[in-house]
Amino acid sequence: MMIQRLLKKPILLLMGIWLLLTAININKAFHVDDTFHLEAAQHILKDPLRPMSGMIRWDKPEATPIHTGNQPPLLFYMIAGMSLIFGFNEIGLHLLIALFSFLALYWFYKTAILYDAGKSLFLLALLGLCPAFVVNQNLMTDVPVLALLLGVLYYLSLANKTNQFRHYIIAMCLLAAGCVTKYIFLPVVAAIFVLFIFRKQYRKLQLLLIPAGLLVAWSLWNYWEFGSIHILDRSTTPAFSRWNLLWSYFSCLGCIAPFGILLFNDLLKGRLNSYWVYISLFLFIQIVLFSSYIMGSYEVQLKRFLEIVFFVNGLIIIIAILRIGYHSLKQKKWTGFIIADEATLLIIMGAVSVFLVLFAPFMAPRHLLLIIPLILLLSAPAISRCKTGLRSSLVVASLMLSILLGISDWQYADFYRSTAARIMKGMPHNSKVWATGTGGWQWYAKQNGMIEYSLNRSKVRPGDYIVAATGTTHHHIDADLPVRLLAKIWGDEVTPLTYFSVNKGFSMYYTSFGRPSWRLSKKPADTIFVLQCMNPLKK
Repeated sequence: MMIQRLLKKPILLLMGIWLLLTAININKAFHVDDTFHLEAAQHILKDPLRPMSGMIRWDKPEATPIHTGNQPPLLFYMIAGMSLIFGFNEIGLHLLIALFSFLALYWFYKTAILYDAGKSLFLLALLGLCPAFVVNQNLMTDVPVLALLLGVLYYLSLANKTNQFRHYIIAMCLLAAGCVTKYIFLPVVAAIFVLFIFRKQYRKLQLLLIPAGLLVAWSLWNYWEFGSIHILDRSTTPAFSRWNLLWSYFSCLGCIAPFGILLFNDLLKGRLNSYWVYISLFLFIQIVLFSSYIMGSYEVQLKRFLEIVFFVNGLIIIIAILRIGYHSLKQKKWTGFIIADEATLLIIMGAVSVFLVLFAPFMAPRHLLLIIPLILLLSAPAISRCKTGLRSSLVVASLMLSILLGISDWQYADFYRSTAARIMKGMPHNSKVWATGTGGWQWYAKQNGMIEYSLNRSKVRPGDYIVAATGTTHHHIDADLPVRLLAKIWGDEVTPLTYFSVNKGFSMYYTSFGRPSWRLSKKPADTIFVLQCMNPLKK
């Protein structure tokens, strides 16, 4: 009853979800790609006209120019601007992402109202409590581009209904901003181009000169700065095979979308008995509790089981969406379908999905977060047809899963922050300490006075210390370097709040076949080795 009363008050629900998102992540340690963005922002403060020329050690053992990375710099400039007010402080900089989170929720709800989507508040709850949305409140591009995409959808829909030219201009400006935040907006531009063509709205094609003009200006800036064009330099060779990416597309989608059960119910024409869903959820809880006490050799089998469940759930969602599109086309015919909201959502979703499978270097839930609101808006009629009890139970399931994964990832990130500080407190005065590894560990190691170690380049001398975070990339040291092991540091013992594990190679940020985005595991966050370089004659 409380949930139903809350769902009748849009502003209370929106603010409640936003406060939950912000509370879980406001003091979260910088994590994963945050460090790259922070160091890029530091460079911009020193040389704002050459944002892509700074040197950062990231994808390779040695430092390389920022322009070898994948992202254009708009978010870097925002972080740099916020740092002038708050410094490079977790709380201050996470407020920037909190702002985008609010805009994403607000624009999604307003779009749902314009689309006349049934149960708009339930859709808002399912988006705001999506695990990928909760976990990815980092200093990365995912939440900003989500907000910008929803802003584009809202103002395009508003422009179509009011025929006010200024709304088209706002939509195109947001589209342009998205293009220089993350190149995932390129297929969005292409999708809108196709929509204008199919709808024979040829005069509106000139609106796309706004994002196109900005991309041209950005490319000319690139050529002036480093003699090449950033967008053309991006590698299209993925880290995994296309089949691996396709599998990961479905499994990533399935692991962050408990609402797939609602679409499965619609595929069965409402014949899914709610009690079977409740029993399944109850049995899953029992499995979690049981396995947390006896987990040993069963962890691998349970991981495989979860990955298959994720894949099947993702597959069900896509089948349901294709069915919705087919029925809309059949009912409205081509001329009615192409001007309908469903066409806008399907074409943008299809363009983004194809781009991810063909050009993304890897798949991750944060990439699929961009299509979650599109799926929810397309699924609104199907979700409306489900029983209230079933819908409410899925909102609660999303809430619980998001909180568990959010806390687990918070503690995962905090392990590197707290460990870096603790190690340096135990080091002898004036000792030289080197650090290997990337991610949040790289940032906090430097902040605590460690020196960045580069393979085959760093001049480590006898008596120096080396701290290696083995769960991160580029943690290796020179094979012929004589060292002795002083200590191994593991993460804290697993608790019920961290048993839903995301620490297998940053799996919520980097997923592949055999490595689901989250799993049930008692394994520690990472193993950090503290080494000391020895005199080779005394080894």
